[in-house]
Amino acid sequence: MIEKKIQISQGDSLFADFTMDRSRSVFYLHKLNSTQGDGGKILEVDTTGKILRSFTTPAKKYGLGLELVDGKLIATERDGSRLMYIINLETGLIETKSPNPFQL
Repeated sequence: MIEKKIQISQGDSLFADFTMDRSRSVFYLHKLNSTQGDGGKILEVDTTGKILRSFTTPAKKYGLGLELVDGKLIATERDGSRLMYIINLETGLIETKSPNPFQL
């Protein structure tokens, strides 16, 4: 196991989730604008903490959950419409959205 601490210029709080693209050595971080449910960003960050790019999360309320599957980002929304979004990594745009099948 390798452990590394990185500093990110976007602060040190309100990060809800992350995933890693091991082939490119980059992380994707879900960062909330606030705890009040007013959206946020998805940041692409390298292993030094440098932000390579960012785009608005499609989760309008409280973005929670982020995973990279077959070159697509899957993001979920805890509150509000509680949808799952499949996001195109190149454009940051929604390809599809559907109800979260794990809602209680």
